[in-house]
Formats: sequence, structure tokens, C-alpha cells
Amino acid sequence: ALNQASCYEIANAWLLIEKDGRRRINYKILEQHGIRADKTQYQKMGMIKTKIFTDWGFRDQSHPDARYEQYFLKPINPKLQEFNCLGHRQKGLQPHL
Repeated sequence: ALNQASCYEIANAWLLIEKDGRRRINYKILEQHGIRADKTQYQKMGMIKTKIFTDWGFRDQSHPDARYEQYFLKPINPKLQEFNCLGHRQKGLQPHL
């Protein structure tokens, strides 16, 4: 999906991060698009806790409070993120023969 989005869209998009959850995003995937999801590039705007369920719908008892924390992150400097995205995409381009 990130390959189909423009760098402008990527740079201005908020992130929903779930560090310990089953649906967490591998940071290497974000980095391939010039997204550095850290405190210098994103501001934490909120947090919610979600319940953990197994494939069968039961609460997973392996997590201490049976909840995942999800963070909403807003880009601080979208222009820099867009520049980084464009740079990463240009590196991935194959030379025309």
C-alpha cells in the first residue's frame, strides 16, 4: 500500500503504532519509504489500550494486563519526511538502459 501512496501522502499521514501487538508494523518497512517513526519526526498525540484476543476470540493471558497499547503519532515536519521518502524512492529506481 505504501508503494501506491505518494510521498506527500506518506509524509502527512499519522501513524498508528502498536509495539507489542500481532498487527505491529516492522519499522524496516517504514524506513524503506523514508519514514523514521521516532520522537524527532513524530509527536505522540494519544494512546488507547486494546484487548488482546487469540484467533478463537479468547483473551490472551500471556500479556500482563491482556491489553496492547496503540499510539497515535502526528508528523512534526512533513516536508522533511517527504524529502526522505523521495530520496529513498530514487535510490530504489533502476537505471534506464
